[in-house]
Amino acid sequence: PYRQTFRSPIDGSVQYYGVRRPQPFDPEASYGMVLSLHGAGVEAIGQARAYSAKDWTYVIAATNRRPFGFDWEEWGRLNALAALDDAVARFRPDPAKMHLTGHSMGGHGTWHNGVMSPGRFATLGPSAGWSSFYSYSRSDRPTGAFARSRAHSDTNNYISNLARRGVYIIHGDADDNVPIREGRDMFAAVSEVTDDIEMHEEPGAGHWWDGDAAEGADCVDWPPLFAFMQERRLNPFELEFSFRSPRPGYASHHSYVHLESARNFGDDLVVTSARNDDTVTLTTTNTRSMRLNTKALREAGITSLSVDGEPANLDGDELWLGPRSGKTAEQYGPFNQVFHRPFCLLYDDKVRGYASHAAFLSSHWALQGNGSACGLPLERRAEAQGRNLVMIGATVDDIVLPQGFPVSWNDDEIVLRGQALPKAGLQFIAPDGDRLAAVLVTTPGNEDLLEGTVPFSSRSGMPDYIAWTTGRGLLTGFFDPEWTFQDSR
Repeated sequence: PYRQTFRSPIDGSVQYYGVRRPQPFDPEASYGMVLSLHGAGVEAIGQARAYSAKDWTYVIAATNRRPFGFDWEEWGRLNALAALDDAVARFRPDPAKMHLTGHSMGGHGTWHNGVMSPGRFATLGPSAGWSSFYSYSRSDRPTGAFARSRAHSDTNNYISNLARRGVYIIHGDADDNVPIREGRDMFAAVSEVTDDIEMHEEPGAGHWWDGDAAEGADCVDWPPLFAFMQERRLNPFELEFSFRSPRPGYASHHSYVHLESARNFGDDLVVTSARNDDTVTLTTTNTRSMRLNTKALREAGITSLSVDGEPANLDGDELWLGPRSGKTAEQYGPFNQVFHRPFCLLYDDKVRGYASHAAFLSSHWALQGNGSACGLPLERRAEAQGRNLVMIGATVDDIVLPQGFPVSWNDDEIVLRGQALPKAGLQFIAPDGDRLAAVLVTTPGNEDLLEGTVPFSSRSGMPDYIAWTTGRGLLTGFFDPEWTFQDSR
């Protein structure tokens, strides 16, 4: 196995993934591809070394931005999919032979990425994985607007997306790190939506185990798992499916459907496709805007398309349905999305606290995320072309405020619904041309409040806007599909 570097579309940094090439290797052959997600404290190259070479597939071991890194939600997920995209472009596997597996934290990542991107993988092979951080750590679920910001973390809510996928679960029945209940509970849950599921419990085995069954480590290189994968195929443009998404900004694409915006941010989006001969019927729930790959439909022999009871035009390569204005998948929210593409930290260099916070965020991203960030004084904004802007200490003139937003600020105070706040912080996102921008400000001398909203964790998902004081939120929520404030108090 070896390391393959690539440039991340998230921030332009250089990342890598481990590669276990097929053996024997024929440059003219068409191989499959297995994406493997490592556990906590494991490097991608170490994960690749845990597998023996296969004669039918590449094994690609993504990294979640080690050496410190994230889990496999949010930025870890983005990096895994970026690694997969690079590997697909580089090695050109058969798109019908794509599979996903992982161990421990990577087992959870297998569940998470499997339900969020079911159109990319024919099978899932979680080893010693868990459903969610709520089930594994027994932590409380967030409430209010924060619950919706982190809706993607609740894996079981999206298990229906696996209805046409194969699943093979591996777990040691004496695992004292990830309890066997996690594997068994997921087996029971997934069995409700698909019959194509198997589970192997290794008697007496702990969290990481090995024996004589495989040339690599048995708990990941399990021969029956790879036989299971080899027997199954994926149709990337399947026409019979039901896909549920927490929001377009996180899980936007399945088959020929690209979700762009929801009618109501507080609910999931659902699209259901059915085929009858040369006709496809698409029904949607809470879907405001979407793009359809009509070229793929025509190539599949479809001559008639109905969307929510109305005929749709199949001419051209793509069909956009619904408003093009307002929120789209690339400018959707919530707050963390501003860091999902190359970003620049713009700061008021006349205020020490703002400059310090920009340095803190940049260092955090560099150390934990092995990433690249831009940092500039606000007056050099023009140099941040093509990047999302994170403006720390911005003025109200630096951004177009969403219509109806009841918060303003100046050098002396933050004003909420006409009331001046003596000690408060404010952060929010808004569109800025074709990119996303964020504002972070506090009342003078209270810049330390910003340390309480560091975004770089999959469990720090925050809504579109937050105003707060020490220990208490003052205003939280989401802008509507047209980036307008709706007062729910």
